[in-house]
Amino acid sequence: MKYYLLKWNPKKWEWPHLNTDIEAVQSKQKPKENSWSCGNTKSLQEGDRYLLYRCGMEPKGIFACGEITSGPKKCSHWEKTKKKKGNMTNFIGVKFEELLNPESDTIITEQELKRKYPKLNWNPQNVFELNQYRVGEDLFNVIIKLGKEKHFIPEEIDARQVHYEGAKQRIVVNSYERNNNARKKCLKHHKAICKICNISFEKKYGPKAKGVIHVHHLKPISQIGEKYKLDPIKDIVPVCPNCHAVIHMKGKHLQVDEVRRMLVNNGRVYEKET
Repeated sequence: MKYYLLKWNPKKWEWPHLNTDIEAVQSKQKPKENSWSCGNTKSLQEGDRYLLYRCGMEPKGIFACGEITSGPKKCSHWEKTKKKKGNMTNFIGVKFEELLNPESDTIITEQELKRKYPKLNWNPQNVFELNQYRVGEDLFNVIIKLGKEKHFIPEEIDARQVHYEGAKQRIVVNSYERNNNARKKCLKHHKAICKICNISFEKKYGPKAKGVIHVHHLKPISQIGEKYKLDPIKDIVPVCPNCHAVIHMKGKHLQVDEVRRMLVNNGRVYEKET
């Protein structure tokens, strides 16, 4: 079995059905049959594995992986200008095993790849075979793991004395420190009341549920730099698990006001704040 690096440049192809494909993969449904351009490379075979690399614009990095379902076949070129000229290129059949949203999910970034594998060219012009460098299987497993982890919305986080978010560990993917002191200061200011629906767990379930709430980072953690000084009052807000799930539904990162408008438009009545 071989591992190949395929590319996607959103400047050249917008992928209009990306969110639909992400939803299908995450719900374990079978996505519609997909194909992908492999240029002049003809060595790819059915049963091989691929990693999909976003290039051309930030965030760059590996965000998907899967199985090659059919070998190269000549078809009309995917670029409109070249297609009009009658140009042909090779396509392979692909099946997604994991598909993340580069704009909102944690992916294996170009920066991390360059740090971990500095000798490799992470901006190749053509399809790139990863077997010779023995990294294909490792990166494939990392993407699968990231896909599983994205469904977990963390509530309690490790305590740190200094309010810094985004301190990276030297591993293949970004691992961000979150701190509990920031959470405490956030709740001291905002109270443990959801900023979207105004629910108070203490009021609804009694004193045993006092302080139960999620905290939401207004700026996605995956976009925070290595040393970003966190403001516990301005940068994070309390939200209930339901509203938090809606914020991140289908791999998105909706704004707090946007989710609140969804409630209003749906005729829902807020819990009254105490």
